[in-house]
Amino acid sequence: MRGCPQMKREAAANPNSWAAKRLKQQKPRACSYCNGNGHNRRGCADLKTHKRHFVSDLQMWRRGLHKWADSVGLGYGALLRSSIYWRDHRGDSRDGKESPATLMFLEAASGAVEYAREPSLTHRFAVEPGIRIRDGIRAEVLGGEPNYRGSARREALSLPDIPVIAPASGKDGYGYDRTRNDREADWHVVSPSPAPGLPASFSSGSTAQEIADAWFQAGKDANTQREFFELTKEQRKALKDYLNDSATLDELSARLNPTDDDNSDDQNE
Repeated sequence: MRGCPQMKREAAANPNSWAAKRLKQQKPRACSYCNGNGHNRRGCADLKTHKRHFVSDLQMWRRGLHKWADSVGLGYGALLRSSIYWRDHRGDSRDGKESPATLMFLEAASGAVEYAREPSLTHRFAVEPGIRIRDGIRAEVLGGEPNYRGSARREALSLPDIPVIAPASGKDGYGYDRTRNDREADWHVVSPSPAPGLPASFSSGSTAQEIADAWFQAGKDANTQREFFELTKEQRKALKDYLNDSATLDELSARLNPTDDDNSDDQNE
């Protein structure tokens, strides 16, 4: 109604007409993303800027995870050791801290649901309990209880403590200290894959764009500017340096999280 050319003509011709009164009753156009007036979600400049950053950050983060996977030998067929709770082939429950489970890596999830943008990119979601990077790693339990179809049971693991990429401790988006300590993230590679690394599509620009389109789409449960978090300049620089082989993840983590006390132990004593 607000954009109807006929009503605009009638209102302009007669300010006391029904069309003029109805147009005056219309609420100002509001954006469902930034909550501003005078434009809608489709024309929101903030949304367009954030979406560009989203795609760029997500692709760079995925390239970093891809490189890390290659460095530790993670790829199809790699054997992992984990402290998850599991059941053996007799159906007996096992505590993974006492009897670690051995799993074979199958894949890293690639879709928008499994690797949503928030847990992938920010300390806030990477370390906050309950919003962990879940279902990101899929693996079969070797010697475990078969599923109802008689096949090897699959487990969904989350990313372990990876400096810069998925740190287990850090500050969330609001500045609070967070730490995650879940069994699904407690695993390491014990036998590398003969072909380590993740599929090329995992860190491709088209995949990042697909996930961005899903995250920014309109609808009843659409994300808003309040849910948008992006990498800091320091985090972007650290990821770029890692991808360019300028520094290790541990060195970059130390740069991002400097200690308050620069004195040596002898000086402190």
